[in-house]
Amino acid sequence: MILLRGALAVIAGLAVFALGVFAANAAGTAIVGAEPEWINRGTNTRVVWLFLNVASMIAGGYVSAWIAPRAQVAHAVIVGIIQTGFTLAAFLTLKGDTPTWLWVSGMVLTVPAAWLGGRLRDGHR
Repeated sequence: MILLRGALAVIAGLAVFALGVFAANAAGTAIVGAEPEWINRGTNTRVVWLFLNVASMIAGGYVSAWIAPRAQVAHAVIVGIIQTGFTLAAFLTLKGDTPTWLWVSGMVLTVPAAWLGGRLRDGHR
């Protein structure tokens, strides 16, 4: 049961991150235009996108730590590591017009953001 709950914690953390990014993307599209257009409109929109990704990962790490039966912060960090792998795979296959610095910044900040989310939840115990 503990293993199942741990796996559920990681899956839930990834789902919360994905929902956050989806919501950010929908909001950006509604305000500015289609995804590649609004993210790559300029440095300001890229920094906003990066901030929204970090905020989404903090939320994902928090939820993962909340559900995890033990080692709450470790589960949050696992969420960050898995998402970093997904981002790297996307970077290698879908780079498009998005600058390399944005991809790399996102990958570098993902695990610390997940860790922070886990620590925020861990502090409530």
